[in-house]
Amino acid sequence: MFDVGCSMFLFPLTPSCEIVISRINLSVLKKPKLATHNLGLSEKKYYTIKDLCKVLNLKPDIFRYRLRAGYYPEPIKVNGKRRFSEQNIREIVKIEKNRN
Repeated sequence: MFDVGCSMFLFPLTPSCEIVISRINLSVLKKPKLATHNLGLSEKKYYTIKDLCKVLNLKPDIFRYRLRAGYYPEPIKVNGKRRFSEQNIREIVKIEKNRN
C-alpha cells in the first residue's frame, strides 16, 4: 500500500499517475472565483479604502487627504473605520473622472 498525500492506493504509482493525481488534488483545492462588479471588486456589502484606492489607482494617503479636504462625500463608519458601499464608490469614481 502506498500513501500519496491524503489518498491511499493499493497499487504502485507510475510517474505519470503521480502527475495526474497531483493535478486532480490541486484542482480540488482551488477556491471558486467570486463574482465581481464592473469596477473589478468582489461582491461585498462594504469596501475599505484599500479596495477603493485600487479602483481609483490612488495611494491611500492621497485619498484620505482629499477626503478630509472635502473632495469626496464622507463615508459611513463601522467600528470607527471608513466603509464604502458600491454606490459610494461609483459616486467617487464619477467625481474623480470629472476632476481630470
